[in-house]
Amino acid sequence: MPGRECAFDSGRTDPGHHPSSDLLGTAKPHCITAYVVPMDASRFSTLRGFGPAEGKNYGPALLGTVKAIAEDRIVHVYAPEYLRRLHWRYTPHFPLSPSEAARLRSQSHYSGTTQPGGSVSIDFDYEELRAEIAKRHQIVDSGLSVLLIGCVALSIPLLRKLALAFRALSQYCRVYQLQLTPRVFLKGNVATELNVARRRYFERQQQAQSRIREEEKLRVLRTGWKEGLRSAL
Repeated sequence: MPGRECAFDSGRTDPGHHPSSDLLGTAKPHCITAYVVPMDASRFSTLRGFGPAEGKNYGPALLGTVKAIAEDRIVHVYAPEYLRRLHWRYTPHFPLSPSEAARLRSQSHYSGTTQPGGSVSIDFDYEELRAEIAKRHQIVDSGLSVLLIGCVALSIPLLRKLALAFRALSQYCRVYQLQLTPRVFLKGNVATELNVARRRYFERQQQAQSRIREEEKLRVLRTGWKEGLRSAL
């Protein structure tokens, strides 16, 4: 058949290209259909029109709407367990047990006029596919790592200033006999604690001054009594 061939996934089902329901099950099917654009479209009644923005074209770029006929299709059904293990954080363990291999086994359904060997294939290398999936995550991780390093670099001088402020305030609080802890400094109300400590400090100072004055009065009285007794004798 003269015409142009291209691999195209239109997301639509063509008559005569139905994989069985047993093949699909709960797995995830991926398919590619090879279409041929005939030179004389009037000879075919099953043509379908495709535009540049429709589906995913793996062949030559479409400049406009074309009429094509499906030539063959390959449906590759990946098991859910296989897709789960493609996650880039998953660590595979080899060798696989027979039961694990059975859960990971994929199936293919082919329909077309040519032999499967010459048809479009959807075979992927497991490690290459995992590496491709991991690329975007690794870029995000690299960005987050740079952001984290920048945050740490900015926090170091801030922590140093915070430590110096704590040291200076702690020394000031010791003047009023207040032991400032990091917990109070970070979460407590230092101003309130300091006001209470300052008031208690001044009260103790007043009490000490009162005791000194009373002791001085008693000393003066004892001295006067002694002088009076000496004069009487």
